[in-house]
Amino acid sequence: MMPNLLNRLEAVAERLERVLGVQPDIDEVPATSASEVVIKYDALIHDFLNPWIDASQSIGSEVAAQAEAAKKAFTAQREMMVLVSKCKKPSSQHVLEQIVEATAGALKQVAEIKDKSRSSKYWNHLQTVAEGIQALGWVYVERSPASFIAEMAQAAELFSNKIVLEYKMTDQLQVQWVKLFKELLKQLQAYVQAFHTQHLTWNPQGIDAQDYLAGEGRLPSTYTASKPKGGPGAPPPPPPPPAAPLPSASDAPSPQALFAEINQGNLTSGLRHVSKDQKSKGGKAPIVLNTPGYKAASTPPPVVAPPAAAEVKTPVIPEKFVQDGNKWFVEGQVGKQLSIDTATRQQSIYIRGCKDTVVTISGKVNQITVDLCVSTGIAFDDVVSAVELVNCKKVKVQCNGKMPTFAVDKSDETMVYLSKSSLDVEILTSKVAEMNVLLPTADPDDWLELAVPQQFKTTIADGKRLVTEA
Repeated sequence: MMPNLLNRLEAVAERLERVLGVQPDIDEVPATSASEVVIKYDALIHDFLNPWIDASQSIGSEVAAQAEAAKKAFTAQREMMVLVSKCKKPSSQHVLEQIVEATAGALKQVAEIKDKSRSSKYWNHLQTVAEGIQALGWVYVERSPASFIAEMAQAAELFSNKIVLEYKMTDQLQVQWVKLFKELLKQLQAYVQAFHTQHLTWNPQGIDAQDYLAGEGRLPSTYTASKPKGGPGAPPPPPPPPAAPLPSASDAPSPQALFAEINQGNLTSGLRHVSKDQKSKGGKAPIVLNTPGYKAASTPPPVVAPPAAAEVKTPVIPEKFVQDGNKWFVEGQVGKQLSIDTATRQQSIYIRGCKDTVVTISGKVNQITVDLCVSTGIAFDDVVSAVELVNCKKVKVQCNGKMPTFAVDKSDETMVYLSKSSLDVEILTSKVAEMNVLLPTADPDDWLELAVPQQFKTTIADGKRLVTEA
């Protein structure tokens, strides 16, 4: 009874101040229900973010550095929760950009650490965080932002599952690190579902966001969860320059466009150039050059790759064909037929931004990653860990030997040809369309083509669990 009376008196006092033209003290804006929005976010940081940060510090190296950048992102969003709990939704896009600038800047730092550490043994850790941390972009989702967080968590699992497989028998700290990060995203989703169910919820009775920013000067840039403050702390740097569009296999708008700059970075600086005599000349003709049933010849025929769909925009990426330590980089190749014969099982192949190109890889390699490619074919013998496709369209993959895992994310019209030795492969898919798997038959010129399901039926069993069927 007494708290309700106080709230009403505070609201009356605020209205009187506005009538008299008096600017209220920001710390005195009524926030009984709004304060819970901040208190629960503080609990999220203290109970779930901080334990994951501690585990990251125990692992050390780039993992610890990236975790600190992620902590800055959560801290910045915490201060944004303080603002939205006290302010009405601003009508100016410029003000909105100013509000989210601190979070976006921290997320960009997370991605930069990943991009600069491609030779790190903790590459899957860095990829896990770079994918999952994009869940903080929920603030721009206009419908069911909690579902957006779930999608980002699922994208992160493509990489976190590899960590568990690699360390589950040897290093429980790594496994615990994965569990803590998953729980952090799960609790973030629960928080958003509770307080921002349909979209970012502002205070309709609050003050103008521009006045708040003017009064504070900038959004707080630092915060300690163990000692939450009663009001907002310090304030945000000036608004950022317009973000460059995020390279994507689709022109459809996405909430991730908010953090368009996050995945940008110089990936090939300082790489050692591979001279012509070091580049391989041979290689078998991959089936991906042609239609199903194409029989490989001793000499590769001309590349016959399907034209890229008109709606796909392949980013302009500088042309690279270089080796740097245990990494091969094949980037920005258009209309080429390339082969790598000197790679070893300790080396990984990274193919990015290629179009109308075929890459043939001989021997056994550690991992193959294909990113932002259109109408591209990849043929290889054996892979130790996994082959990954991300943001691709009309890509054909041919495995002549063995591969334990084939992961496809955000890709359309994918075709994968399996050998008899690779029929035990585990195929992981997320946000894929028109994907087909071709299996060998008794006739070497014929293939059994199977479509990967795109639609699923989910039912509720026993009133307490979900059952999903293709």
